[in-house]
Amino acid sequence: MNINKSQNLIARIWASYTDETGNAANPDTSAKITIYPANSNTPTVAQTDMTNFATGIYYYAIDATNMTPGQYTVRFTFVDNGITQEYLQNLDIYVNALTGCDGGISQPLIIKDVNGDGAENAKVEVFSSASMSTTTKLSGNLFTDDVGQITINLNAGTYYLRVTNRGQTFASPITITVVA
Repeated sequence: MNINKSQNLIARIWASYTDETGNAANPDTSAKITIYPANSNTPTVAQTDMTNFATGIYYYAIDATNMTPGQYTVRFTFVDNGITQEYLQNLDIYVNALTGCDGGISQPLIIKDVNGDGAENAKVEVFSSASMSTTTKLSGNLFTDDVGQITINLNAGTYYLRVTNRGQTFASPITITVVA
């Protein structure tokens, strides 16, 4: 699941619950959500009740305004007849606008997968150094469109991209040079 902070400050995270027979049902005790930043045990949202939308369908209205762009893990916990069911989902919160790359040169890029096809919904991060450390990161998490294209506004110079997409491997870093 992806939430673009530049478009959706309030978004819904959806979950479904089925009973032991596989039918949509409402748990008798609780339906809760917990959200953790990746690689952290400290929740951003801790064991919060979800809203029942329909039989077996729940949502949590997340306010992304104050959430740091990045990767999160969402844990859904349902308790029914004394039995706890849990499952996890990945969540990416990103901003389509760059936070350090507001230069005047529009740089369109097409990210291709190993087959030479445009990599849809690939995450692109822009850095000012090949070390790609957090202190040299110039962008939030950017995502390619359905044909693998993304446009970044940069100043003249050399930049380093880290590209990730589930199940695909990309060279790292990808070096680009922007000319005035």
